[in-house]
Amino acid sequence: MTSTISPLAPEEKRSNNLPATLLRVWTSRDLIWLLVKRDIMLQYRDTAMGWVWLIATPLVLLGVYSFIFLALYNVGRTASHNGMEVSYPLVVFSGLILFHVFADCFGAAPTLIKDNVNLVKKNIFPIEIIAFVSVISSLLRGAIGLALLILFYIVFEGMVSFTILFVPIIWAMFGLFLIGMIWLFSSIGLVLRDIAPLFRSVTIVIMLASPIFYNIDKAPDHLQFWLLLNPLAGYIELTRQAVIWNEVPSLTLLLIHGVGSVFMLWLGHLTFFRLRPYFADLL
Repeated sequence: MTSTISPLAPEEKRSNNLPATLLRVWTSRDLIWLLVKRDIMLQYRDTAMGWVWLIATPLVLLGVYSFIFLALYNVGRTASHNGMEVSYPLVVFSGLILFHVFADCFGAAPTLIKDNVNLVKKNIFPIEIIAFVSVISSLLRGAIGLALLILFYIVFEGMVSFTILFVPIIWAMFGLFLIGMIWLFSSIGLVLRDIAPLFRSVTIVIMLASPIFYNIDKAPDHLQFWLLLNPLAGYIELTRQAVIWNEVPSLTLLLIHGVGSVFMLWLGHLTFFRLRPYFADLL
């Protein structure tokens, strides 16, 4: 007689260490992809243009910021780095792409579990995968913006360098960081309900503290280290090095943010599963 063990085993029978959780996520990858497609479709279900907005939104964003900085504020048409000059709107757009991915995940995290209460109360559903659904959906939208950035870079600046091959590594690290962050704040958000409105203000602070509208190397020397402690700043800088400045990303930054991503993933996982037994009571 043979028996099979479902990856969606009851919560009390699951092993909740991080490797076991990641293995469970992998076995649930078809379900995750189904939920990702549903999440994206629901966003544009009632719109006339539908999925066209996935491309139109970053295009509008690029156009608006180009008009603001070039026509209204006249900040200059180019940004420079190590003697290289690139169209300033492209530099700003490269930062905004990552910021909007971060803001989507950061803003949704405190209420993510409450917004999926019907799934939380189903004992066979692996509630931890909701963080992956949220992050993958945001990264896919960000990837469309990145593709447009590369296209406009080729049109206005010339061919991109082989260093663009580092982008999947950088964004994979970014994704792990975001998953850990969502696990952390989605579980804490059930206990401390006030962090949801607080996060809306914090998001603006993070935007202003990130090198979206400027390059890190243009900041005063004594502030550059502190600015790079902002995780979003590091991922923006690494992406710009690979895509905009045609540089091999800083190995030091890659190492720091690689370790930081794994730490955030571990911390978020630890917090999430410590509070997991209380989710149903807190809702």
